[in-house]
Amino acid sequence: MTATLEQHLIGSSPALRRLRSQLRGLAGLPFPVLFTGEPGSGRRQSARALHAAGPFAAAPLLELDAHDPLPQGGLPARGSVLLAGVERLPEEAQAFWSRIARGRALGPRLLATAPASFAARVTPGEFDAELLAALLRFGVHVPPLRQRRSDVAELARHFAAETAHELGRPGQRLSEGAVAALREARWFENVAELRRVIERTLAFSTAAEIGGEEIAAVLGELRPSVDALRERHRVEERETLLRALADHGGNIARAAHALGRSRAALYRLAEKHGIALARQRAAELTRTA
Repeated sequence: MTATLEQHLIGSSPALRRLRSQLRGLAGLPFPVLFTGEPGSGRRQSARALHAAGPFAAAPLLELDAHDPLPQGGLPARGSVLLAGVERLPEEAQAFWSRIARGRALGPRLLATAPASFAARVTPGEFDAELLAALLRFGVHVPPLRQRRSDVAELARHFAAETAHELGRPGQRLSEGAVAALREARWFENVAELRRVIERTLAFSTAAEIGGEEIAAVLGELRPSVDALRERHRVEERETLLRALADHGGNIARAAHALGRSRAALYRLAEKHGIALARQRAAELTRTA
């Protein structure tokens, strides 16, 4: 079991050793597990590691997004289901997953991922209380890469070996200069960004040994400019607002609460992004009149 977890979760930092220890304890249990953390930190990979370390590792691991419909053939009788983005689970689907989580229906073990702020942002009555309790009972936080920087070198060499094999260049490797450049970089998107940089660097070079200059060049291409960052923030902010309104049926008060904002702040945000809320506001005023 230990070897399986170490194969799936690379690193020797105290934060990662703690994560593997938690998963080792949970591996043989049938209970749901919620993996929280930042995007790119390895929440899905941690869930896969837990499944692989459990007694039903030979059974399927079915990976679904919270908005995905159930597969035509239903869920596997054994194994695990990984429900990504459980914070976006539609209200009409929550009762079904609650039965799975509480063992009221025969089926697989439920694993799920969510942002670190998920529990704090849930509005009472908005999310199935029994499903929430079942998920939070054995929740696991996956640390961001900045809390395990000593793992960067080990992860980098592991990703480089995997990528070189996939590209048919088994002799390709990272120089000490390349590893040093990766250690010094700030990983805003965590492990996922580290992997992406290494894959692109190896793919764009036929050199047997990758140097620090090549890593720096790819980092420079991938790291957006200030203007690009502002535009990305604008788009993400607008999409988050629209998604919150859609998830709450256009109810402004509930959408504002889910976003951790006041209704006045939400109206200002909607005006900033050109989103008309006049009808919803009129409806709220009518209800409170």
